[in-house]
This record gives sequence, structure tokens and C-alpha cells, in this order.
Amino acid sequence: MTDPPVKCRWYQYRLRTLLGVMLVSCILFAWIGVRMKQARDNRARAAASEKAIKKAAGQLEKLGGHVCVAYIKKRPHTWLEELFDDPGNATDSVGVWEGIAAAITTDLDNAMARRLRRLTNLNGLALVTTSGVVHDLEQLKALKGLQFLCLDNARLTDDEIRHLQSLKSLRAVVLDDAWGTAEDVQRIKSFLPDLEVELVDDSRTASNRVAVPR
Repeated sequence: MTDPPVKCRWYQYRLRTLLGVMLVSCILFAWIGVRMKQARDNRARAAASEKAIKKAAGQLEKLGGHVCVAYIKKRPHTWLEELFDDPGNATDSVGVWEGIAAAITTDLDNAMARRLRRLTNLNGLALVTTSGVVHDLEQLKALKGLQFLCLDNARLTDDEIRHLQSLKSLRAVVLDDAWGTAEDVQRIKSFLPDLEVELVDDSRTASNRVAVPR
């Protein structure tokens, strides 16, 4: 005697289970959508920053300066940032576009200063003046990340040295020995005792003396 055939039945579940699965799916897809939007916004911000710095650098070069623009990586990507191609937000970005150094071979006039102010991430600057005296260093106060300042064919007045006090990130000032003296070094140190001030051989060019922080 043969057994009766077994009837196959569809998998059954409660309506409550279906609603639970739908709720979890909605939350997951909503989170993915938010992360994708954040990544898209962060990519747009990084692209705008790159474009602005390169544009300002290009305008500066037309006035006789030279800027090295590079992408500086600050930290590795997290796995979520790798997954969504996210460069990080403004306060904790993976990297930043910076002007590593700028050599200015003309006087710091208003047109030049306007271009410099757009390079807010500039960390090294060399000024080669034609007048023998640097003027309007107050216009550099927008360069919050400036760490190194080189001066060719120029001396600093007491008023200009005071303007350097607003550059909180400034670590070193380099003077050429054709114009600068040991007295000038001590005078600068009296205003900024924590600043490193150096006299160098005038034969070395300003562009070679702009140090790049490691």
C-alpha cells in the first residue's frame, strides 16, 4: 500500500512579521540614501575647494607668483567612506587641497593680496620686493595656516612685525643677509619670542627657501 502524496504548502507568515521586515527595509534604505547624499555633498565641497584654490593660484601666477597646489591626506578612509566614496565632512575630512608654497616676485600690492587671501590653506610664502621694505603685511592675516615666511630684499618695520602677531600658525621667518641683520632678528624676536627667525645667504632664491612642513 503506497503512502498518499504530500501536499506542498506555501511558506506562511504573519502580517506582523511582514510589517516588521518592511519597517527594517525602509530604515536601511533611508540610511543608505542619507549616506549617499552626505557623500555627494562632501564630494561637491571638496571639488569646489580644489577649484577655488587652483583658480586663485592661477590668478596669482599671472601676477608674477608661483604656487604649488597639492592634495594633502590627513587620515585614512573609514570603511563606510570607502564604500560610499566619501572624502569626509568639512570638520573631519580625509584630506585637504593646499597651496604648499608661494613665491611672490613683485611687491605685495592690493591685487596680489586679494589673490593671496583666497589661498586660505597656504602654509609657506616667499616675498621678493623691489622697494626694499615690505608693506601691508596686515593683508596676510587671512592666511590662517601660514607657517613659513621668507623675505628677499626687504626689511620689516616695527608696525609690520606687529601685523605678524595675528598669524597664529606662523613658525618661522627667514631673512636674506643682504638686507637683514642680527639686530633685525633680535627686533623680531622681541615682538614674537616663540618665532624662529633665520638669516640665510642671499645667493639662495626665495622659492628655494620656502620650507614645506612635514
